Amino acid sequence: MSLIGTKLGEFKVKAYHNAEFIDITNKDLAGKWSAIFFYPANFTFV
Repeated sequence: MSLIGTKLGEFKVKAYHNAEFIDITNKDLAGKWSAIFFYPANFTFV
């Protein structure tokens, strides 16, 4: 099942960027190519 080209609903998540935590929303990614990767908080080896 391919999800390429699928539109995401509204979201707000925390991200770590340049040594600080920032909020990212769907509006920040609008009109840009994006790859969304989820990594669980328990730091299991991937």
